[in-house]
Amino acid sequence: MPVLLGVFAMMGMTMKKVHTEKFVEFTKLGGIMEEVLHSIKLVIGFANEDIAMQRYDECADHALVVALKAAKATGCIMGMFMVAMFSFNIYGCLMAGVMV
Repeated sequence: MPVLLGVFAMMGMTMKKVHTEKFVEFTKLGGIMEEVLHSIKLVIGFANEDIAMQRYDECADHALVVALKAAKATGCIMGMFMVAMFSFNIYGCLMAGVMV
């Protein structure tokens, strides 16, 4: 049982880390978009559309990489959770068979 709790604690810490990174990246992406939209006249007036688009594209690409990493980690953690629960169930059945 303590091993199972340790596995669940590790899963929780991993999920928290990857999803926090994902939320931070999407917040940065939203900040860049808000900045560009609020200063659209200034961006167009000084012909900085390319710079603004490049900055947004770089941030969007990085956010995509972080989101994919979070999705992979979530899939792995869910798989580990299912294996752990199935293993615990099998262990319980084996112990019940031995005791009866």
